[in-house]
Amino acid sequence: GDGALEDDDDIFEVSGSNLNTSRLTQGRDRTTSTQSTSSVVSVKYSELEHLPDLFKRMRGTDWKERSEAVTELVALTTSHSNKVINGNKLIPIIDRLCEKLSDGNTKVNLHALEGISKCVTVLGQRIEPALGVLVPSICSNLARTPKLGTVAKNTIENMTMSLDAKLLTLPYCNSVLSNNNPKIKSFMLSSLASVVPLLCDEGSPNLAIKHIVPVAVKNCTEKKSDIKSACNTLTVTLYSCLGDEFINQVNRTAKRGEIESIERSCGVGYG
Repeated sequence: GDGALEDDDDIFEVSGSNLNTSRLTQGRDRTTSTQSTSSVVSVKYSELEHLPDLFKRMRGTDWKERSEAVTELVALTTSHSNKVINGNKLIPIIDRLCEKLSDGNTKVNLHALEGISKCVTVLGQRIEPALGVLVPSICSNLARTPKLGTVAKNTIENMTMSLDAKLLTLPYCNSVLSNNNPKIKSFMLSSLASVVPLLCDEGSPNLAIKHIVPVAVKNCTEKKSDIKSACNTLTVTLYSCLGDEFINQVNRTAKRGEIESIERSCGVGYG
């Protein structure tokens, strides 16, 4: 594990520091000291040496080999998460996992989805730099087979509960705005409804006003029943959390028909 390797690192570093007391020439000291420093770096990230081979196997022609490579990559990422982050390997790893979310084999696809959910749980907030790629890749699976759709929903829900809402606001909003598929759009509108109270609890209601309110306005007159229902839930949640500030923002930015639709959903301005 990480702890054991760090102990080994300490041994290497002590060994290197003791070189100055050895009966070697000054030049030999410098050479050996430099070699020792290189060894420390090499040992510290030794687990990551296998990444190129894993990446190659993930693109192999045998689906079982691809699936096994996904398993090994997820295990490496979750077991050595600090080294993945400090070694600047997060983005390449997430890129390759996301690539498998559109694999031609459903089993590999499913395996990658489940692995990503594990990575989200272990990495937590540290996965932020990869969210711009991760969220749309997961969302694409919402509209595929029922099994993939279910696991994709579970992964998004895990992300919502595991990460700070302020990190998810823009990726979730973009997933609604960039998709016309009803399954994707309706689920991500519902996910935004879950994010709104979390933002308020985090002391960031301004992010909801700036980013989520425009998404609600844009979709409030949608005719498709599942999108309409999800947007109605989002609208009611925004009003519940933001109160009159939400209505005032709508009045400032929305068209007349949109204003009426939102007021109707919130039960204000009528009766």
